[in-house]
Amino acid sequence: NQRIDGPMVARKAKEDTPFHVCVRLFALGQPVAEKRVREILSGRVTGQLLAVGLLIPDGESVRSIAKLMPFNEWYIIGDYGSEVTGAPPRSDHVLGVGAASISLSNYTVRRPCGSVLDLGTGAGIQALLASRHARSVLGTDTNERALNFGAFNAWLNGMENITFRRGSFFEPVQGEKFDLVVSNPPYVISPESKYIYRDSGLRGDEVCERVVGGAARHLADGGYATILTNWHHAGDGDWDETPRKWAAGTGCDAWILCFDTELPVTYAAKWLRSSGECDDARFARSLDEWLAYYEGLKIGRISAGVVVLRRAAGRPAWVRADRIDMGPHSGVCGSQIQRIFDSETFLQAIQDDGVLLDSPYVACPDHVLEHGLAIEGGEWAMRSSQLRLTHGLAFSGAVDLYVTAMLARCDGKRPLQAIMREVMGDESAGQGETRAAVVEMVKKLLKSGLILPSPA
Repeated sequence: NQRIDGPMVARKAKEDTPFHVCVRLFALGQPVAEKRVREILSGRVTGQLLAVGLLIPDGESVRSIAKLMPFNEWYIIGDYGSEVTGAPPRSDHVLGVGAASISLSNYTVRRPCGSVLDLGTGAGIQALLASRHARSVLGTDTNERALNFGAFNAWLNGMENITFRRGSFFEPVQGEKFDLVVSNPPYVISPESKYIYRDSGLRGDEVCERVVGGAARHLADGGYATILTNWHHAGDGDWDETPRKWAAGTGCDAWILCFDTELPVTYAAKWLRSSGECDDARFARSLDEWLAYYEGLKIGRISAGVVVLRRAAGRPAWVRADRIDMGPHSGVCGSQIQRIFDSETFLQAIQDDGVLLDSPYVACPDHVLEHGLAIEGGEWAMRSSQLRLTHGLAFSGAVDLYVTAMLARCDGKRPLQAIMREVMGDESAGQGETRAAVVEMVKKLLKSGLILPSPA
């Protein structure tokens, strides 16, 4: 959950404009004269918010019991953070919109579908996002207070295709299948059970293992799942072993994306500070407890990322793992992820590299070609050319003139072999070294989503 600098914001919001009044009321939890609130929000809206209990009387003023913030076209309520309340969160604290919820949204494949499961729905943010492209959305959580927040947010924004159920893991959906599963579970690796949103109470990274396996079992054929995860490992070289084991044997294609890897002490300090452990003595005690827990589990590194699954029907599933430099700040990636899943499946099915050259491809429109120039002999000379995606995961790579010329001609109508002959000439295109280089180039472009097999 994004923390705000309360004293700084309070000083910036001193004026009596409608915007500043709403910041004091809904972002800082300060009492505001009821008369002024009715002038800004209208008497009808103010009355509704008083009736449902979001606003409560405070003398001649009113005060909001929860943070109300804009997100996309909606308004979302969540609990105030400790920087506003001056106290640690309650155990059933409900997060509002934060970095984790935005990351989960960015890595979710969006397409029209029938049913969606938002596991660990919290304030219902992912359920709201899914409601725009699904006939029905189900949000589940063990935290009854969170379910109330989620139901309120659905009501507040007029979304009628969302329902909520209480229960742990997949118990509320036994026997059900979904076209999409999204989950922001309590993935923090900690020795505590202090906060429902943060601590699962399970050993190590077991909560993420259970969610990945359960999501796979509840996916309909062709359905996607996106799960935010943390996992532990011994060192830098084995960072992908644990999530690969989770995905193996699930019957789902799996793409494991690692955003970041931290030392245990850095990881523990970050989470303890974010939950309001500000007293130095208490912070030091808690930090020692967390580090002793990690030492007992022989944890050398902790990684954060996302696992994306797709239920494979009638064919072997594949597992792929990559480190992503941009991590959670990559922007909306759903369409690119869907392209890469299709391309990876295409590559896995090919037994002969000749098939790659005999296939037609379509170039993704979301990329640019950047040239690096240098002065040579009084003129600008090209030193480098690089392809770069402009949306989603910012994959990039150096290319030569032949590759760029071939890519521009990938219109989905002609096989790549014909385009090679057109660009290089019959003799050059047939040479073994050139052929092998083009095969490797095609694989890299497919794996990055810069091209995709023609659907024709």
